[in-house]
Amino acid sequence: MIRLIWISVSFWMLLAVSGCKEKTAAVDPQLSDALEVQDKAIHLGIEVDSILMARMAQGNIAQNIDQLRRWKIQVENWKTNMVAVPGVEHHDHDGHDHSHDHGTQEQTASHLTPAQVKKVQEEWLAAIVALKDSLQ
Repeated sequence: MIRLIWISVSFWMLLAVSGCKEKTAAVDPQLSDALEVQDKAIHLGIEVDSILMARMAQGNIAQNIDQLRRWKIQVENWKTNMVAVPGVEHHDHDGHDHSHDHGTQEQTASHLTPAQVKKVQEEWLAAIVALKDSLQ
């Protein structure tokens, strides 16, 4: 009985894995590029969060803290502007929970062409790059 269950579970896992590979292979190259841009932006956002948290922990003068809080609000606003790349599987980013509602975000981008989705991701990346530069 246990052997039958194990075989059944193995079969479904194999089926699921092969199904994911087929979906990934059929993704538009521009959507794949858009996802790479998005991943880069997310990792940069994580870096910016770390910088802000470290600076806030230093307990600098009140004026400095106020500026750091403004930057923190800008980063939080940047996060809420994320638009998921439709039609591609999203994955975990180094164990970080980004608390994004991919369903709503995918609907937001569902009317866009792959080139437009990529452009949105590039603009989102540019926004976090500008925020990081302002921290320097």
